[in-house]
Amino acid sequence: MKIHLQIWLWIAVALSGVLPMSAYDFQTDGIYYGLNGEEATVVQGDTPYSGDVVVPSSVSYDGNTYSVTAIGETAFESCSELISIALPNTVTTIGYAAFYNCSSLASVSMGNSVTSIGVHAFFLCSSLASITLPASVISIGTDAFLSCANLEEIIVAEGNNFYSSVDGVLYDKNKTVLLKCPDKKSQVTIPTSVTTIENGAFTGCHGLTTIEIPNSVKSISSQAFFSCRNLTTVSIGNSVTAIGNGAFSNCTSLEEIIVAEENPSYSSVEGALYNKDQTVLSKWPDKKLNVSIPNSVTAIGNCAFEYCSELTSITLPESVTTIGEWAFSRCSGLTSIDIPHAVKNIGYQAFSYCSNLTSISIGNAVIVIGDYAFENCNSLTLVAMGNSVSAIGNYAFSGCSSLPSITLPASVTRIGANAFWRCNNLQKIYSWPQNPPEITFNTFSIDHYISSTLYIPTGCKSKYEANQHWYNFMNMVEIQSSVDEIDRQELHIYVVDRTLHVENDGAAYRVYSASGKAVYAGNATTLPLAPGVYVVCTDNDVQKVLVK
Repeated sequence: MKIHLQIWLWIAVALSGVLPMSAYDFQTDGIYYGLNGEEATVVQGDTPYSGDVVVPSSVSYDGNTYSVTAIGETAFESCSELISIALPNTVTTIGYAAFYNCSSLASVSMGNSVTSIGVHAFFLCSSLASITLPASVISIGTDAFLSCANLEEIIVAEGNNFYSSVDGVLYDKNKTVLLKCPDKKSQVTIPTSVTTIENGAFTGCHGLTTIEIPNSVKSISSQAFFSCRNLTTVSIGNSVTAIGNGAFSNCTSLEEIIVAEENPSYSSVEGALYNKDQTVLSKWPDKKLNVSIPNSVTAIGNCAFEYCSELTSITLPESVTTIGEWAFSRCSGLTSIDIPHAVKNIGYQAFSYCSNLTSISIGNAVIVIGDYAFENCNSLTLVAMGNSVSAIGNYAFSGCSSLPSITLPASVTRIGANAFWRCNNLQKIYSWPQNPPEITFNTFSIDHYISSTLYIPTGCKSKYEANQHWYNFMNMVEIQSSVDEIDRQELHIYVVDRTLHVENDGAAYRVYSASGKAVYAGNATTLPLAPGVYVVCTDNDVQKVLVK
C-alpha cells in the first residue's frame, strides 16, 4: 500500500495558541492608555467602557505628563453599555473601528481638533441619532457611519474646508459628491450640484422609499443604494454614464428603475435597467418577479439579479454569451437554471449562495467557470458540465455540501484551489481527461482523498498515479462506458454509473424507455437513469443504450 505522505503531513499540522498580551501601558480613572513618546492614546483595556466617558486632555504616569492625542483602533469596540463619549481638544485621530458596535452610544462630542475619523469608526452605533463633525476634520474613512440605524443627521461645523452638510446629509466641500445619507432619513432631495454618489452613500437607508437622481449626476458608485429595503422606485437622470457593481442590490422592495430617455448610456424597459442598446441587463428589480429578458441581451451584467431572493426560476435567451460577476448571487429562491449554449464564461461568484439551487446545466460553449461561481449552493445535487470547460476556478463549488458526484469533461485542463472544499457528500468523481488536469493539493479535501472514489478512463491510471496531487486518491478506478461509445457527427453518448452522458453541441434530444414511454426531453449533458434499455433520439439520429 502506498503511503500518502502529503495527507498525513496535513493531518499532523500542530495547532499552536498565542496568549493575548495587554495592549495598554497603564490605566487611570477607568481609562486605558498606550504611550508613544510624549503622547498617549486611549486603547482597549481589560474591562469594557460603560456609561458616560470623558477623556482628559492630559494624563500623568510614572512622574510624566502625556497629552492625549488619539482614540486607538477598536478602543471602544462592542462596549455595549457606553452611553456617551466626550473628547478633549487635544485628540486629533479617531482610529479604525474605534466605536464599532457601541450599540447604546447616543452622544458623541469630538472637540475641535479631530482631523481623521477611521474606517468603520462608528459602524453599528445603532443608538446614535446625531453627530457633529468639527471644522478640523479632513479625512473620513470608508463606512465610518455604516449601519447606524437611528442616525438622522450628520452636521458639519462651519469653516470646514473639506466637508459640508445639507439637511443632515454629508457632502464634500463643494457639494459635488454625496458621501453619506444617514440611515434614518426617509426623504432626500439631491442638490443639482452633485455629480457623484459615493460608494455606499445610501447603504442601509431603510426609510427611503423613492429617490430621484438629478441630471447633474454622472456616476453612481458601487453599492450606493445597497440594502435600501423599502426603496420602491428609482428615477435616473439624463447624465448618468457609470453605475457601479451592486448599486441597487438587496433593495428587496424595488419595483422599477426609470431612466430618462435622453440618457446616452442607460435605458429602462418595463422597470428593468439596461445599457442604452439593451445588450446588457444591468439590474432586474428585486420585487419584479415576472422575468422576461429581450433577445437583444448578450450579457447578464454584474450583480444583475443579486439578492433577488423571491426569484424561483428564469429562462435566459440564447443570445446571452456572458454571465457577469455576482449575477445571480444570493438568489435564495432559485432552484434550477440552464446556461445558454452561447455562454463562454461564468463570472466570479455568479451563482454563489443560491441556497435552493438543485441543478445546473452548463452549456457546451462555456470555457471558464469563475472563482467561487457556485460557492455555498448547499442544495446542489446535479451539475451537468458542457464538453468545452477547460478551467474551473478557485472555490468554484466549495460548500456544495449536497453534491454526490461530479463529472469533469475531457476538456478540463485546470481546477483551482479549494474548488470542491466542504463538498462533504461528494463520493464519486469522474475525471474524463486522459491527461490529469492541473490541480493543487487542496482542490479536493482530505476526506475526498481518503473516502471518495475517483473514476478515470481505462489506461490512464499510471498518469494519474504519477501526478503529485491526483495520486493522493486512495480509491482510483479505471472504467469504460457500459455501452460502446458511438462517435457520430451529431450524437455522442455513453453511460457511466447509471448516468447517460450526452455530447450533442447543445441540441435537444429525447429519451424513451423500451416500452416507448417518454422519459426525458431537453438538452442536459448528463441524465441519471434507472437500469434498463433506452432509446435516445434527435431529429437526425437514433441510438439504443443499456443502463446496467
